[in-house]
Amino acid sequence: MQEQVTGQVARLSNPGPGPVAVEIKTWFENPGMSSTPDKNIGWDGTFVLSPGYDQDFGPMPLFTVTSDFTPGTYEYNCRLIDPVTGRPLTLDRNVYDIQ
Repeated sequence: MQEQVTGQVARLSNPGPGPVAVEIKTWFENPGMSSTPDKNIGWDGTFVLSPGYDQDFGPMPLFTVTSDFTPGTYEYNCRLIDPVTGRPLTLDRNVYDIQ
């Protein structure tokens, strides 16, 4: 049996009064394995959220679970950081179980 794993909400926003350059990193945490990178956008400072930016990109299909998957706790995570200083801006961790 195959099941689609979907991120229901994938929101980026900048409620501040000025533009904000961000680096977006997403990755998977899998049981018994090293972290697996997914995306790295804006590492060079070119991804900028304008003032008042607010968009939800979900639902967003992530992957399909097949019988090859090891049962256990998985994660799909996202971190926004300052692309110049590396200072963390936000971290979103999404934990789910595959049985």
